[in-house]
Amino acid sequence: MRSMKAGRPVSVLAINQIDEVRGGSDRCFFNTNEILEYYGNNVTPFYTSSVNKQYPIEIDFDSRAPSSVIKYFYNFDARRKLSKLIEVSYVDYDLAHLHIYYGKLTASILEPLRRNSIPIVQTLHEYKLSCPVYTHINNGEVCNKCIGSTSFNCVFNKCKDNSFVSSAVRYLEYNISRWLGDVDKIDKFICVSNFQMKKMIQSGVPESKLTTIYNFVDAESISSDVYEGDYLLFFGRLEKIKGVHTLISTMTRHPDKKLLIVGQGPYEDELHSIVKEHGLINVDFLGFKQGEELWELVRKSKAIMVPSEWYENCSMTVLEGKAYSKPIVASSIGGITEQIKDGENGFLHEPGDVESISNAIERLYSSSYNDVAKNSRLDLDERYSKEVYYNQLSSLYQEVINARSTR
Repeated sequence: MRSMKAGRPVSVLAINQIDEVRGGSDRCFFNTNEILEYYGNNVTPFYTSSVNKQYPIEIDFDSRAPSSVIKYFYNFDARRKLSKLIEVSYVDYDLAHLHIYYGKLTASILEPLRRNSIPIVQTLHEYKLSCPVYTHINNGEVCNKCIGSTSFNCVFNKCKDNSFVSSAVRYLEYNISRWLGDVDKIDKFICVSNFQMKKMIQSGVPESKLTTIYNFVDAESISSDVYEGDYLLFFGRLEKIKGVHTLISTMTRHPDKKLLIVGQGPYEDELHSIVKEHGLINVDFLGFKQGEELWELVRKSKAIMVPSEWYENCSMTVLEGKAYSKPIVASSIGGITEQIKDGENGFLHEPGDVESISNAIERLYSSSYNDVAKNSRLDLDERYSKEVYYNQLSSLYQEVINARSTR
C-alpha cells in the first residue's frame, strides 16, 4: 500500500546527461523518476541519446572536430530540442528537475526553461559548482584552492589529468556555465550531504538556494535478515580516488581474510599490478557485475569496503550495503561521516592510511556482528528510505512552485 503523499502530484521535466546508467548519478536520476511516477506524478525525461532523434545527440568526446568542442561548451541542438519539447507538449510543466547536464546538454538548456517560466531544481551529485574538475582532486590529492580564490588555479595546477590543455578546457567550461546562469537561473539546489552544502556555501552559492536531501535506496523487497559472509567486498568504479590501492596494500596485513573487488575502470591495471607486486592470494578481481549477480555478492559478504580518498557526497555503495544489513568499513571523509556512526552501524578509518584501515578491519571482526549489521539496515530504513526521500522531495517541489507563482 502506498503511504501518504506529501503535496499534490506534479508534472516534472526530468533532465540528465544520458539515457542509461553509467554511474551513481544516473542511477539516482532513474530511481527518482521511478519514485515520482510511483506516487502519481507525471515525469517527462530529457537527455542526450545516440539512437532517438527526438533528443540531442550525445557528444563524442573522442572526436577533435570543432563541432564537438563547441557542443561541450554550448549545445545548440540541446537548446533547440528542449524548446521544441516544451512547445509541442500537451503537458504544463510544474518544474524541471536537473541532475548532471553540463558537458553534454550544457547550460544552453537553462534559457528555454526560464523563458517558459518553469521553476528549476537541481540535484548536485558532485562539486561542479565549487571545482572546475568536479571532484576537488588535484593529481590524486584533495584540493580546495579554487574556493575563495580564482578558478584559474585549475589551469595553473593542471588539475585535470595533469594536463594544461585538459585543465584549460575545464576552466573555460566552468566559467562559461557560470556566465550562462548555472547558479543564478536555478531556483533550488539539492545537496546530498550537509558536507556538500558547506562546500557550496564556501564557494559562493547563496545559502538560501541550498537544501539537503539524502539519496535513497528502495529496500522494501530486500530481506533485513543478517547473513555473515566470509569475505570483504568492494564494488564500484576502479579509479584512484576510490582508494582501492590503499585497501589492497592493507590486505598484506590480513592474509587470513579475503577481499573481492567488483568493477572496472581506468585504474584497473595498476590495481592488478599492486596485487602481483605483493604476491597477494587473498585478493580476487571479479570484473564488472550488475543486477542479481552483484546483489548476491553483496548479500553473502561480511562487510562492504568504501576506502574513498575524495569527498564522497552520499555514497550509494554505502546505502546499498546497508540495504543488505551489512556493516560498512569506510573512510572518514566528505559525506560518509554523515552516513556511518562509528562502531554502531559501521567502522570509520582515516582515508589513505593503511594502519587505520587495518584497525577498522580488526574492529569489524571483534565486534558484535549481528548488532552492527542490524543497526546498518535500521539506519537505512529510518533516514534513506523511499518514503523519507519522496516526502522531502515533494515538499521542496511545492516550495519552489509556490515561490515562483508569487513572483
